[in-house]
Amino acid sequence: ALYSPAQKEHRDCHPLVFAVVVAENFVSAEFLLRTLNTMRCACMGYAGPEQARYIMDFLDNLLDELSITA
Repeated sequence: ALYSPAQKEHRDCHPLVFAVVVAENFVSAEFLLRTLNTMRCACMGYAGPEQARYIMDFLDNLLDELSITA
């Protein structure tokens, strides 16, 4: 539901994914949406506002589930 028009058209590229790194001293997320099927495609790109909000909410939930606090 959060895919851009170009991302919706490229059904062969689904699912689009983003990277999350959880280390001992930090949590990091990449706001680049990429496909697992190809190295380069027009549907890949930086997250739009709704997609970025989804990623941030995902991270908040992850930290809650892992009981990680500041």
